[in-house]
Amino acid sequence: MSPLNKIPKIKIHDSLAAHLGGPEEIENFSLSLLDVARLAGHLCPSVAGAYLITQAAVQALFPNGICERGLLQVEIPGSDSEGVNGPMAQVISYITGAWPQTGFAGLHGQYVRKNLMHFNSDKLQKGHFRFTRTDSYQVVEVAYFPNRAKFTARGDGPFGELWQHRVNDILSTPEVIEVFRL
Repeated sequence: MSPLNKIPKIKIHDSLAAHLGGPEEIENFSLSLLDVARLAGHLCPSVAGAYLITQAAVQALFPNGICERGLLQVEIPGSDSEGVNGPMAQVISYITGAWPQTGFAGLHGQYVRKNLMHFNSDKLQKGHFRFTRTDSYQVVEVAYFPNRAKFTARGDGPFGELWQHRVNDILSTPEVIEVFRL
C-alpha cells in the first residue's frame, strides 16, 4: 500500500465558504497527504513533515478533529526563504487557511486569513512550529524530528526510489512528531 493511503486525512470546515454560499464540498471536506503532495508537485520529507505537523496540531487544538480553517495562527522559526520553510509553510497554509501577508483580508473584519502565518519567530527552535487558536488562545508547539526515523533503504538504487523509501520510513515512525501544550 502506498504511504499516501496510510496516513489519515485531515477534516476541515471552512466558514468563509459557508458564508459565501458555496457548494458543500468546499465548506466541509478532507485533505490527504496525496492532496498536499499534488499541491507541492512532489512528496519529500518536508512535505510529509508539514502534513504530519499540521495533523498533530489539529488533533491537539480541535477536540472534534475538524480543523476550522482560518482559526489558527502559525509561527515558524526562520525566514520564509530559509531551508524548507517556504514549501512547508505552503502546505500548512493550504490546510489551515493561515497565510502570511498574501492571505485574504477578510469581510468586515471576519474570515481574515491574512497575517496568520509569521516567520522569524525568536521563540522557536528550528523544526518547531507554534499553532494558536485565535478564538480560544490555546497553544501547541509541534516539533518535527525526521532523523528519528530509522532509514531502512540501503544500496545504490535509483534516487527517486531511495528518496520515497526515506519518506515512507518517516511516515511510519510516530516519534518524528512531538506535541507540546503551552
